[in-house]
Amino acid sequence: MASLRLIFAGSGPFGAAALESLQASNHTLCAVLSQPDRPAGRRLKLRPTPVSEIALGASLPLLRPDALDASVCDELASHHADALVVADFGRLIPESWLWLCPGGSLNIHASLLPRWRGAAPIARAVEAGDSTGGCTIMLMDAGLDTGDILAQEAIPFAPDETAASARARLAPLGADLLLRYLSDFDPKHPARQPQDETQACHAPALRKNEAPIDWANPATRIAAKIRAFNPHPVATTRCGDETLRLWQAQAHSTQTAEPAGKVLRCDPTGLWVACGEGQVQIAELQRAGGRRMSAQDFCNARPLTGLQLA
Repeated sequence: MASLRLIFAGSGPFGAAALESLQASNHTLCAVLSQPDRPAGRRLKLRPTPVSEIALGASLPLLRPDALDASVCDELASHHADALVVADFGRLIPESWLWLCPGGSLNIHASLLPRWRGAAPIARAVEAGDSTGGCTIMLMDAGLDTGDILAQEAIPFAPDETAASARARLAPLGADLLLRYLSDFDPKHPARQPQDETQACHAPALRKNEAPIDWANPATRIAAKIRAFNPHPVATTRCGDETLRLWQAQAHSTQTAEPAGKVLRCDPTGLWVACGEGQVQIAELQRAGGRRMSAQDFCNARPLTGLQLA
């Protein structure tokens, strides 16, 4: 495998997995670009991104600019890299940067494009009940995840897949797919496949105002939403004056005459709640300010059977 000179742009855990793989490969990382440190935790101390932490630990040249301006562009151009690799950066790459390097800008996207273009492809795939997910290496263009496909690989989603578990599986898949693609990378003549625009759908970022559960919906839709909103922003429901956070759930087709949102029972398998169609079995939940716990442990401390969720 020929050694390439690369610039890497990333911020979150998905990008961190790709950076770790590149750092362990024979490729040269000329520079790493990440978002600035942000306040985090109860004390709001400045914390570097996961990508910045890896770059600092490996003594890689690291840029954390507040703005992606001309000075940053000039700094990156000075490295004369073969390609810019982008993964989980969290900021739009300026259009003028896309061909800063001879090989262009390569993006690791956590979906099987053109399905789920946008900021939250993993969560929206889980929310939609997709049975398959995957990663795409894309040659970036000026559109939102509209560039030509360079490589793809799919994996099946488990029935209890959450956005958190899917991301944990897709991150190393994307990193490995990138390395395999780079092993035969030709900056001047990359093999590329245009996306089928008729199959495109969008994955906007999850919003906190989407978190409340509407129990009148079918159980399949509710359970998928609960899993999609794990780990953030976490699905919620009201029980009296209290907000409960819901972390894991499964749908069941068994019908009941009880109203939607009624807690039917709690047993070792979970908390069972009536829905508009079927029932949801909640396996893990949390009180505000409390810790995550199994439904059975939760109900041992506070019985919910017979109560109405809203």
